[in-house]
Amino acid sequence: MLLLLFALLCSAFAIEPAATSPRHVHMSLSSASDPFQRAIMWYTAEAAGSEVEYGVRTEEYSKSQTGTADPVKFGTGYVHRVILSGLKPSQKYYYRVGSERARSKEFTFKTPALDEEVTILAYGDMGTAEQFVGAGRVMATIQEHERTHTDFILHAGDLAYAFKNMTKWDQWFTRIEPISANIPYQVCAGNRDEEEMIAERFYMPLSDGGSKGLQNFYYSFDYSWVHVIALSIKHDYNPGSAQYKWLQDDLRRASSNPNTRWIVLISHSPMYSSSDGHTQGNKEFQAAVEDLLYQYHVSLAIMGDDHNYERSYPVYKNQPDINLTIQDGVQHFNNPNKTIHILAGTGGIALDGWKTPERPPWSATRALANGYVKIMAWKDKMKVVFIDANTQEVLDQFWLWKSRPVGVSSAGVMIWLLPCVVVGFIFFFVKRFYLVVNPFIPKITPSLASGKDYRSHV
Repeated sequence: MLLLLFALLCSAFAIEPAATSPRHVHMSLSSASDPFQRAIMWYTAEAAGSEVEYGVRTEEYSKSQTGTADPVKFGTGYVHRVILSGLKPSQKYYYRVGSERARSKEFTFKTPALDEEVTILAYGDMGTAEQFVGAGRVMATIQEHERTHTDFILHAGDLAYAFKNMTKWDQWFTRIEPISANIPYQVCAGNRDEEEMIAERFYMPLSDGGSKGLQNFYYSFDYSWVHVIALSIKHDYNPGSAQYKWLQDDLRRASSNPNTRWIVLISHSPMYSSSDGHTQGNKEFQAAVEDLLYQYHVSLAIMGDDHNYERSYPVYKNQPDINLTIQDGVQHFNNPNKTIHILAGTGGIALDGWKTPERPPWSATRALANGYVKIMAWKDKMKVVFIDANTQEVLDQFWLWKSRPVGVSSAGVMIWLLPCVVVGFIFFFVKRFYLVVNPFIPKITPSLASGKDYRSHV
C-alpha cells in the first residue's frame, strides 16, 4: 500500500510540472510607437501564473512583470501574455517565463539603438518541418546565421498549414520557439490560417484607429526610420471598408512623419506574380489598394501565397520603371516613386512553378527556392537580398537609395516650393512699396529730454 501511494505521489509530481510548463514561447513588438516594448506569450496545458523574470545578465533576473492567462477558445489549455515596458535602448536582456510551478529555459533579446542598421527577415507560407523539409531548413538557417542581429521577423501569412489540426499547430509553435522567443515575430493572416489562432495566440501592435477585435489582422508600427504595415486579406480591403480607411489614414500619418524614411508593407496575397500556383496575382487586391501604395510611396510590398520567389521592378498598374543603375552586377534604384513587390512564399512549403518560361515585363528576377528575404535599412539606403536556405547562397540582391523623406516626391517638392516663391514675391513688392512711401510716413521717436514720445516730420 505504501509503495502504491509513493508511486501515485511520484506520478502526480511528474505530471504536474509538464501540464504547467511553458511551451510555444514567442515575442512580438507590441506597440505602434514604442520599439522597446515587448509582448511575451506562451502556452500551458493547465492553469498557472504568468510571470516574466528578466535582467541584463544571464541567470540574474533583477526584475519581473506579470500578465494574464486566458483559456483558449480554439483547442484546450491557457495562453499567457506579459507586456514588458520601460526597457532601455541598445540593451541585451535575459529572461524566462512561467510561474513558481514551472519555468522555461532562458531566452534573450536585444532592444534597438535606433541610430544603427535595422535588419528585418521576411517570408510567408511555412508549414511544419514534419510536413515540409524546407520549413526545417529555413528555421535552422535563421537560427544559425541570423538570430543574433535580426531586429524582427515578418511572416506574411500561412503559418502552420494546420487545417484545424491542433497537433500541427503544436508542432509549428514548438519548432519556431528557438527563433520566436529571441526575435520579435510579427505575423499577418493567410488564407490557410484559422482566424481564431491568429486572434488569440499573438499580440501585434494596436495602431491608432485600429480595432481591438482585429488587432492581429491589420496593424502598423514604427521601428527607427522604418514604418511597417500589415494588411489582412481575410477582411474587406476595398475602398470604403474599415480596413481601407485605416490604411489610408495610417499611410497619411506615416508619410507626414519626418522620421519615416521607408514604408514596408506585408500581406498574404500578392499583387504581382507569374507563378503557376494560383491566378498570377490577386487582381482585386491590386485594384483596391495599389493606388494608395503609389500615392504614399510605399517602398516594399512583401507577399506570400504563391510558393516561389519573385521580385518586381518599381511598378504601378503593371507598368515598370526600369530607371536603375548597375554596379558590380547589382541593381540600384534611386528614389523610386513606385513600389517594389516581392513574392516570398518561400518559408518552407513545397514550391510551385512558373506560368510561362518568360518573365513578364514588370518582373526583375525570380527563383525556385525555399529561403527568406533579408532587409538591411539605414536612413538613406536599403539593401534587400534573398537567401536560399538550402545553400545559404544569395540568389537576388538590390539597393534602394533615398535622398528625401517618404512623402516628398518631385511634385511634392514643387508643391512646397510654390508657396515659398509666392511669399518671396510678396515680400519683394511690399519692400519696394515701403521704400517708395517711406519718406512720407510720419515717424515716432523718443524724446531725449522728457522720455515722452513726440511726433515730427522729417
